[in-house]
Amino acid sequence: MNLLKREKGFSVIICTYNGRKRLGVTLNHIINLSIPVGYDFELIIVDNRSSDLSLQFCKDFLEGLHSTIKIKYLSENNPGKAYALEKAFDNASFSHAIICDDDNWLEPNYLTIASQVLEKFPDIGIVGGKSVPQIECEIPDWFPLVESAFVIGGQAKAPGYMDGINEYVWGAGMIFKMEIWDKLRSQDFSLVTGKNVGKAVGEDSELSLLARILGYRLYYQDTLVFKHFMPKERIDWKVAIKYYRGFGSTKPYYIFYKNFSKAGKKLSIIEVEREIARLVIYITKELVIKIFTFDRNDRFQLLNLNLVWYYFLEVINVFRIRKGAYKINHFLSSLHTS
Repeated sequence: MNLLKREKGFSVIICTYNGRKRLGVTLNHIINLSIPVGYDFELIIVDNRSSDLSLQFCKDFLEGLHSTIKIKYLSENNPGKAYALEKAFDNASFSHAIICDDDNWLEPNYLTIASQVLEKFPDIGIVGGKSVPQIECEIPDWFPLVESAFVIGGQAKAPGYMDGINEYVWGAGMIFKMEIWDKLRSQDFSLVTGKNVGKAVGEDSELSLLARILGYRLYYQDTLVFKHFMPKERIDWKVAIKYYRGFGSTKPYYIFYKNFSKAGKKLSIIEVEREIARLVIYITKELVIKIFTFDRNDRFQLLNLNLVWYYFLEVINVFRIRKGAYKINHFLSSLHTS
């Protein structure tokens, strides 16, 4: 496998959809990042079919600051964050990418701390940081229950490898070793999740799973801090439910990745169909249990019921679930033979 030799550096990626109102502060924080000695740096901004002239705003804003940093302005017409992220990865120049959502405010030492962690632990494929809330309104009493769904807080109790603690790293603030992407693309890989119109979710978890399958490790660093800005209209119980529905609709594909990768070979049609059938039986039983034990007064049960319901809807979508399952099986088999 002949991979691209990348220079040591960081490609900071912003994928935005109608983020004009949020982007000014986010870009200011990026401009104020300290760049470690020996590292190069670039900013990649991908507009994902915005209607508010987000990309033009970024150009005007950064030109007004007379910034000397390298900037790539890209457009992705396929709606869904994963499409925009793939375009950014394909155009990234350096050894590591940092995914900065358009509402993430990276602390000035973000790159410095990242470089220290990466140099100390070369087996790391992905590093996650700590998200500090920057919220426009008073935090409701239910919010701490679901703050991780809103990408708030820490991703582990203490800094270190995330083996056996958490299987995934959030996309927000994620530091991603581009060697992983190069290996994936060499096998004609493209993401399965994160491509739904609307609130696309799941691409961060998929990348985390793939990193582990390829033998890389995940790491959490609590001094790697960014602020996560959220307007008051986003702190809504309906938004929490929407997130959990998204988690449910992507979960079957993570199960396929885990189970298919354990096989160590390409599964036959019968074996793939058997795995799909097992999921249908499993989630149908789970749904029945959730319905009959549901307590209307328990908010967390309501969230889990929505997750299980959307999991169920995904696995009975015959065309989509088979398309995803066979795509994952084909890709993993190509890894086994490469």
